Amino acid sequence: MDDDNRNDIGLVIVGTESSVDESKATSAFLMDLLDLPEDVRAFEIKEACYGATAGLQMAYNFVAMNPDKKALVIASDIARYGIKTPGEVTQGAGAVSMIVSQNPHILKLDNKSVYMSRNVGDFWRPTFSKTAFARGKYSNEIYVEFFTTLWKRFQEKYDMTAEDFDTMLFHIPYTKMGMKALRTLDGQIPAAHYDKLVEHYQKSIEFSRNVGNLYTGSLYLGLISYLVNGNVQPDEKLMLFSYGSGAVGEIYSAEVVAGFDKYLDSEFIKEELNNRQKISVPDYETIFSEELENAGITKLEDVHDKFYLSEIKESERLYKKVN
Repeated sequence: MDDDNRNDIGLVIVGTESSVDESKATSAFLMDLLDLPEDVRAFEIKEACYGATAGLQMAYNFVAMNPDKKALVIASDIARYGIKTPGEVTQGAGAVSMIVSQNPHILKLDNKSVYMSRNVGDFWRPTFSKTAFARGKYSNEIYVEFFTTLWKRFQEKYDMTAEDFDTMLFHIPYTKMGMKALRTLDGQIPAAHYDKLVEHYQKSIEFSRNVGNLYTGSLYLGLISYLVNGNVQPDEKLMLFSYGSGAVGEIYSAEVVAGFDKYLDSEFIKEELNNRQKISVPDYETIFSEELENAGITKLEDVHDKFYLSEIKESERLYKKVN
């Protein structure tokens, strides 16, 4: 965000399944932190890991109808599972933000998509629980089924094949999951092109190996990873598969904009990852068990970023930014 685009923002959407309030949208907290104008629609979308994609598609339609405006879409989550549960090793946290405008600098959306929704019990987190519950094997099966179904529909709807895409990107809660879907194309397309898709996929999971599961942001972290680590060509055609347990899935297409690397701060992203600190298992388990308390105040010396939770006062979260 800067002064050149801040006043153009007309829509703010946060896709998350890690809300901090059952009523107030996460996007509301961002209004003053980002110095956004008041004539903005700001709200939150929840549908497991699909929420940010829903926001992105809504933002696309908003900008199409209001070409002088821009939209800010943020995917932000904490993937948290119980200690010594099967999902513990896939934990992670992070956020990806996207500005959607009439003249994109990084990725141009094609307005080609297929989607489906189904009531599925593969993953859930009741309001009383801080950790999620999952039927892991079943969730994998549904994920692959959604991809194969949607990929068939996409090909039929737009008369396209895998050879029309240079790269396929996937929702990657853990790095092998997208590969399970990609393997369904093995033997169905020319071997050389399949090998190319696998090679590009490996570039898309490099950051996820370091960060872990971002839930709503995992597809978009994969996009960033590919753009930073891959040998990306101008006008490259991408297919993106988004999936949110429960379940909603979508496949859509996009095109890399020439000169995208001027707008993607690759060195900053690499530096953030290189600055991680390794801790022991006992230290991790101590941090995991810590609880936020009402009337708790954050010490400024413990703040390592621009925005932070300042205190909880009368059960209300108060956020501040470091000037």
